[in-house]
Amino acid sequence: MRVHRSLARRLRFAPALVDSLHEAARALDCEVAYFMITSTEAGWRAQRVILACDPVWALEYEQRECFRSDPWLRYACTESAPISAADVRCISAAEIATVQLAAKFGFRRTALIPAPAPEGQSRVGLLALGTTEDVGPLLATTRRRAMAREFAMGLHESWVRDPPRPAAADIHLSSLEARLLELELEGLVTKAIARQVGITCDSIDSRFQRLNRRIGVDSRHEAALLCLELGLIKVPHSS
Repeated sequence: MRVHRSLARRLRFAPALVDSLHEAARALDCEVAYFMITSTEAGWRAQRVILACDPVWALEYEQRECFRSDPWLRYACTESAPISAADVRCISAAEIATVQLAAKFGFRRTALIPAPAPEGQSRVGLLALGTTEDVGPLLATTRRRAMAREFAMGLHESWVRDPPRPAAADIHLSSLEARLLELELEGLVTKAIARQVGITCDSIDSRFQRLNRRIGVDSRHEAALLCLELGLIKVPHSS
């Protein structure tokens, strides 16, 4: 599958792992697949996605912020057993819409394979395997079930061990975002940053969360360190 380079950057695309995902899907008699890593830190979920499906699904998912109302992710965050997506009950209209979006791109019958984070990290991986056939045989057969779980865990460990790093050209900071990150590097807490820039604490937290999600990191301090490393912000002046 060919994916436009700018789209690949936006999705935190991992080209080296895509062939493996395609091969695993074929071995399990599935037509489409994706692997997603999420974080539940600070009450939000950042996603990184490897695709073996139409990339337009991932763009629409991101644009609609479906990660906020994804029943499949909700299941993966609390359970570890492989399951048919049909057995995960939607609890809101937004969750139903997320499932319907996936169905448009080939995930009508889907096996969900959670992959808890190695070493007790606060990340969760989810392998979704879509097929036009019943997913029952995939989940009921011990060998195929074990193969899917092993592959999901392998993807998660590889991604956490060596995550893709965006380039400076891939990150576009507003002047306010750059200032917030510089103040974060100075060690200021939210209230102090709010006094410096003249906006509310809630607005500060919201802006950091959106920025973290956009550049694919788990905390505002990690975002600040990354942007410093890439030369996008300045080193704070020592007092």
